Amino acid sequence: MKRIIALLLAMLMLGTLYTGALAAEMTDGVYVGQGKGFGGNIEVTVTIEGGKITAVEPGAHQETAGISDGAFAQLPQAIIDAQSAEVDGVSGCTFSSDGIKAAVQDALNQAMGIEAEEEEAMPIIEDPEVAYKESRVTQLLGIKKILDKY
Repeated sequence: MKRIIALLLAMLMLGTLYTGALAAEMTDGVYVGQGKGFGGNIEVTVTIEGGKITAVEPGAHQETAGISDGAFAQLPQAIIDAQSAEVDGVSGCTFSSDGIKAAVQDALNQAMGIEAEEEEAMPIIEDPEVAYKESRVTQLLGIKKILDKY
């Protein structure tokens, strides 16, 4: 029993050290990140001081006023408190919440020297009618496989 408790305490201490190491990797400065909300891009300015998130300030966006207000009011402080972009979103404004969190994560990645991943381009469809027919065939074959099981 004592060994289990000692092991759990050791794991807890390592987790704390690991979390501290991540925060220490952030370079102090002001970073502007972008994420996609419901209405388009959301810009957020994140300030890092002493390896910690000290400010999160929403910037330019095209989100719907009144609907997205809860996310812009609540998430910045939640992110500062958690020292992470991984916080719960605000009910009723999921897309805006996700966009803000993505923008903050983009800024944090910049602070840690992590390059942004390029978005995968949408494939160019040469003949939309052929693409539609191929997708319908794929759907029907999937349904057929399900029905064949019964």
